[in-house]
Amino acid sequence: MIFQKQKRVVITGLGVVAPNGIGKEDFWQACISGRSGVRRITRFDASFLPTQIAGEVVDFDPASLGLTKEETDILDRGTQFAVAAANLAFQDSGLNRSATPRACIWLQPWRSQRRARNSCFS
Repeated sequence: MIFQKQKRVVITGLGVVAPNGIGKEDFWQACISGRSGVRRITRFDASFLPTQIAGEVVDFDPASLGLTKEETDILDRGTQFAVAAANLAFQDSGLNRSATPRACIWLQPWRSQRRARNSCFS
């Protein structure tokens, strides 16, 4: 048997952007109360599709979740969700940005032809 050196992971914070809740508290309350985020599609006309329901994130406000106007202009919606969730996770961690070593996160938009985003927190 070959033994591999185990790597440890530390989860410092959680960030959630989901159809049934934005932020860990709202998401958790939706989960334990059985509230689904699946509803009739409102972001576009889905009448031509065989189903008109989906899990849309309806109350998403990028600015209130730490994204700038430039970021909302260049990033596709899915990548905005990822950046917002990362911001929520950092906020949840309780870490002090000024006392925390600089960390960079690379987010590659998989749903878009637009450029990738390199977010550096200091």
